[in-house]
Amino acid sequence: MKKQYLFAGILIAALNFTACDEDYKDWADPQSNPQEEALAQVQASFEAGENAAIVMDDMAGVDTVEVLKFKTISSEGATFSPTSLLINGNSLPYVYENGSFKMLLSTLDSLTQQIYFSRASVARTLSVKAQGAAIVDDQGLSVESEEIEISLTPLNIAPEIDPKGYVMMGDWQSWTITSATPMTAKGNGIYQAKVTTTADENWFKFYAASPFDGATDSDWDAVNAVQMGCRENGDKATKNLLVWTGDIYKVETPVIAGAGDWIVTLDMVNLTYTVVPDVAELYMTGSAYGWGNTWNQFVPVNGSDGAFWGMYYFNSGDEIKFAPQADWGGDFGFSDAISQSSIDRAGLENSGGNIKVGKAGWYLVYVSVMGDKKIVEFEEPAVYLIGNTAGGWDAAMENAKFEVPATADGEFVSPAFVAADEIRAYVSMPQVSASDWWRTEFMVFNGKIVFRGNGGDQDRVSGQVGQKLYLNFGEGTGSIK
Repeated sequence: MKKQYLFAGILIAALNFTACDEDYKDWADPQSNPQEEALAQVQASFEAGENAAIVMDDMAGVDTVEVLKFKTISSEGATFSPTSLLINGNSLPYVYENGSFKMLLSTLDSLTQQIYFSRASVARTLSVKAQGAAIVDDQGLSVESEEIEISLTPLNIAPEIDPKGYVMMGDWQSWTITSATPMTAKGNGIYQAKVTTTADENWFKFYAASPFDGATDSDWDAVNAVQMGCRENGDKATKNLLVWTGDIYKVETPVIAGAGDWIVTLDMVNLTYTVVPDVAELYMTGSAYGWGNTWNQFVPVNGSDGAFWGMYYFNSGDEIKFAPQADWGGDFGFSDAISQSSIDRAGLENSGGNIKVGKAGWYLVYVSVMGDKKIVEFEEPAVYLIGNTAGGWDAAMENAKFEVPATADGEFVSPAFVAADEIRAYVSMPQVSASDWWRTEFMVFNGKIVFRGNGGDQDRVSGQVGQKLYLNFGEGTGSIK
């Protein structure tokens, strides 16, 4: 990396004041001794250190690295003394000698993996900043450099991805090889499994699936040849860096803390894993529902763990919260993950942790719950027909879009059917691919709206040319006429 010379303006803070004389002066009057011009113009310069582009594969036998250099202060005779070294805002231990900031390579490597939550051998940009003090003309000044970029590339020692994928073993299946929990490939090196635990502590590990092919419960040498875990035995972290057979670290056994249903995700690209509660249901209550007197159940997005949707009308000033059951406990409201577009669209505010709606109207509310990560979005209430009755199978056709009512008790009305055939209807949202429209499908049976949710293909209902589909999401009813 080309060294960058960045000149930082000094943050000037006088540490001593001139004593006032015995004559009384009105403090509202301008002072007669303005700060010296030279002091205001003092500057300090820093540059990236010798090790500004670290490739861990090339650093065998290296213990410390130079990440930053102090050069000069523009005022003659000034001295500089550092007080801290920040890497991406994290204060780290360092050694300062002859203008050189040095630190342990292992510390910098570990921090990089934590910052990016990845052990992939990819160049990662880091921002280095020094803070310190200088004495200029008997005045104490604080000095801070601008952020100077360096980079670090972790070791290229990742195991080859097993062509047959991965499995888990743990306390929930008594560590038997023949009953290993298979992980489902999600694409891009991501594998996922659902497990149900019953104990307070549930030890587990990951394994390459190939050695399990035809293995018996006595074939431990074969399956242990490719195992993965964590660095600290018994680590209960729900988000962790992976350690594998042949790694520079010893493979230790992680723990799922608590009984329940969990989604475990293995990322073989970034070499990490996460453990989050499997939220099977989601409910909403709020000021319009007596804060818990009524809980409205959301609809699962078919095949999408922890993702839900609902179509609701809100009055201006309504406040809401969500919970994983029709009761208080684990409830949440305003989330940092709400996009600015949702905030603008619905006039959303954080009202003591509740979501407060500022603009009255119908909204398609999307919620994703994956452990501590919660996403809430207020989207356009977009409902569509699709199929022969709509005139084609392209998703989100404008001539297949329902009219949206202006009132809470109004009906969504479809365009007239253009063919006598089976009726298909769904809601459209940015979080679901257009080609996966069926994940948010529903139909009217015996006057009631029935959502597909995580169920299979629904029964078919036919319509005639010229008929329309009418939906009252507030009452959960519908009709074809």
